[in-house]
Amino acid sequence: MSDEKPFFSAVLRPNCSLNNLGFIVLMSLLSAICLISGIFFLLIGAWPVFGFFGLDILMLYLAFRLNYRAAKRYELVEICDDRLTVTTGWDGVATDLKAFDPYWVRLQLSKSERAVGPLHLTSHGQKLEIASFLGPDERCDFADALGNALQNYRTV
Repeated sequence: MSDEKPFFSAVLRPNCSLNNLGFIVLMSLLSAICLISGIFFLLIGAWPVFGFFGLDILMLYLAFRLNYRAAKRYELVEICDDRLTVTTGWDGVATDLKAFDPYWVRLQLSKSERAVGPLHLTSHGQKLEIASFLGPDERCDFADALGNALQNYRTV
């Protein structure tokens, strides 16, 4: 890309609900609770329960690690140099780049009374889903912002 300033630029990232300190505190508290409860069951002779408490902590730890790994995903949506580009990547490394002509691209957001569906960019037979990891309200807000940017770009 050139050094031209983008007309529109947005970096989309999945929500990460807990920072590292919160994760350490949560895991410490749950580990302490499970250890105390497990020792109680161990002392009354129900020793298999102790192992299941350990398994619970291990599964919770793995679930959080997978969530943190998935949170490193991103999408960069830019309008620059007479192109709308969508760059997807993982942990700061771009893995895929799609380009559209901003004059021809259309946004399609499926909405019903109860749900908000996927957001697609469509142009000349190409269809690309974007913002799939955003919540329904965030997806609607982003669709409005991108739609307004495209409208403004077309009138400039």
